Amino acid sequence: MASNILAPGAKDKLLKLEHLLKKKHPKVISSARNLSENIVLPATGTAAQCWNVIWDKPIWANMKVEVASRNCQALRKWMPGAWRTWGCPGSDFVISRIGKGIRKESYVVQGKLAKEILGETGIARHRLFAIQGAAGALRARRLRRHHPYADLADIDLGEAVKILKAEMGPIWGPTTILHFLTDMGLAAKPDLHVVRTLKHLGYKLKVRDGAAPSEREAIEINQIVSSLVRAVDGRVKGKRLRYFDNVLMEVSRQKLLSKS
Repeated sequence: MASNILAPGAKDKLLKLEHLLKKKHPKVISSARNLSENIVLPATGTAAQCWNVIWDKPIWANMKVEVASRNCQALRKWMPGAWRTWGCPGSDFVISRIGKGIRKESYVVQGKLAKEILGETGIARHRLFAIQGAAGALRARRLRRHHPYADLADIDLGEAVKILKAEMGPIWGPTTILHFLTDMGLAAKPDLHVVRTLKHLGYKLKVRDGAAPSEREAIEINQIVSSLVRAVDGRVKGKRLRYFDNVLMEVSRQKLLSKS
């Protein structure tokens, strides 16, 4: 099935699921609306605003919601302005990667702050390293323009993912990058719940249940989500893309697919 063609009945099924979510979990719908109202537009987002929607994304990768939420809360107090210094040579937060993968032994922690954060939060080194990579990428972009990610609005999504992956480093996979872009109104996060909901709507995705999609599959999922938003609204706006991304996730997470 071509990703830009609506699956038969998909729009009506989606609206029924949205209605069911409103009925069963109104607070979840309120949260989805709040998320949509607080996206950071690439054309106007300052470095500080962009950082607010970047730094936590590696914490959520392949992590249960409850654990990720707890870790984000534990780390939050150190995050304001962290993009300016994390990873700078001689700073008090430097994590170096000396091996492959995500093993503890592959990362060397240097600096008083880095050791303090690691000891107090227990967050895995590779996740902190990924946040450090995003900080370096943001610094480099801020040197070129006042609105660091303004160019993303005019770039093909697949190309944007490749560019950001190269800038942010090896721990940033396509799903994590697209998660960041959801908060800029440019994408949907192709997580396992979104995949399950799209399959329920009739899309024959090849992603195995519970597996992370490949980069190509992640882009295809985004094309499908955009086509659904367009079917509902007649166009695709960033706020609505963010809203329906959350709806697609929550109807699966709240176990409503079997009840629709």
